[in-house]
Amino acid sequence: MKISRNQIVQSIHKLWPDLVDGHQKPGNVFIPRSSYWAPSKDDFQKFISQDWTMTVKHISYDIKRWACSNFSAALAVQVDLHVMWLQSLNKFEESSMLEWAVMEVWGTKFQGKKTSHAINMIYMSDETLWFFEPQTANKLWLADPEQDQIHFVKL
Repeated sequence: MKISRNQIVQSIHKLWPDLVDGHQKPGNVFIPRSSYWAPSKDDFQKFISQDWTMTVKHISYDIKRWACSNFSAALAVQVDLHVMWLQSLNKFEESSMLEWAVMEVWGTKFQGKKTSHAINMIYMSDETLWFFEPQTANKLWLADPEQDQIHFVKL
């Protein structure tokens, strides 16, 4: 489903109203393009099982080499490469024409546990926000402002 940056920002603000949109002024939500693709949960899970699981299975978390922010950034790039791959197969459907709305986020609490951590957040086609833990490739959960506290978003 094609979505606008404003739809993404509005969804983020519904859950975390204190976050400031950095489009026109300094803030903590950075979403540069005007349009994105909201994948279905099924499409995102297919990407994880086909592309990301193979990547992360050979890399272990080691703070001296790879921090959580490296995994979060790498997943965002790998999603872009996946969309480029879809284009190269001549799958000229809308889902391969736009960057998927897969964001890097930093937070201080996830699933009720206080932490300083970077993970990914996805705007899905059902207009919900989901978190994904890129280090383990097996945790996907619906965003909940009571359980999850974020302070920076980058798409």
